[in-house]
Amino acid sequence: MHDPASARPARAFVLQRFQVNERLLADARPDALFLHCLPAYRGEEVTSEVIDGPRSLVFEQAASLLPIAQAVLYLLLESKLAGPHGHARPVPGSRLLASAARLQTA
Repeated sequence: MHDPASARPARAFVLQRFQVNERLLADARPDALFLHCLPAYRGEEVTSEVIDGPRSLVFEQAASLLPIAQAVLYLLLESKLAGPHGHARPVPGSRLLASAARLQTA
């Protein structure tokens, strides 16, 4: 959705059949829920009726994102997420974890 303004109408036309709307939810199971990581493009990828509707957990999902990320970071920094041999699992390319590991051994 980061298209130049001139390309947006053509892209919207092509992607219109993939829009999540009431008609699509009507074909889903009655207990199906709508989730989205936000930001959502109302009227393009999802209709307002769906994102604001009773089957949407979008805002609950967004509210949970920061605390979950903070908890994972805390557990990683405190070496509480252990691998199969009791060692913290390294995250490839993570300078933050490498720095934390050096601090623990100092």
